[in-house]
Amino acid sequence: PKPGRCGVMPVLLNSGQSGGTNFLGGASPLTANTTTVFRLGGTAGRVCRISRFGATTVTVPADADGAITAVLQKYDASADATVALTPAIDLEALVTREETSVGILSSLTVAQATFDVGDALEVVVTNDSAAINTQPAGLVFTVELLVQE
Repeated sequence: PKPGRCGVMPVLLNSGQSGGTNFLGGASPLTANTTTVFRLGGTAGRVCRISRFGATTVTVPADADGAITAVLQKYDASADATVALTPAIDLEALVTREETSVGILSSLTVAQATFDVGDALEVVVTNDSAAINTQPAGLVFTVELLVQE
């Protein structure tokens, strides 16, 4: 925080539910053997530090012959590049209606972990199989940002 401030203000970004109009859309949002990028939003208007990334669902996705994972990444507007921010969350290991959270990668520099004006947050969902057996329902991703200034 800036001098004279007692701390930081946490801000939660929420993706909305899968199957809704503001997230993945459609009844079957995940596609087999595909990597899909979903934007969580653009600039926060303030310099923030990414604190944690989480996922929760009503119906847990299942894939008998592969894995379904999600990673949080930042599009860094100043470098025109993406930076992976978190380890992968195994979407098949989610527990119904309970959030699974992961912190940011310890290997990130301060600049990499900072969400600056113009940057965007994205969730990268990857599936490496021939078919998804159970599609998620009510899948929501959450990101906690700590406003720095």
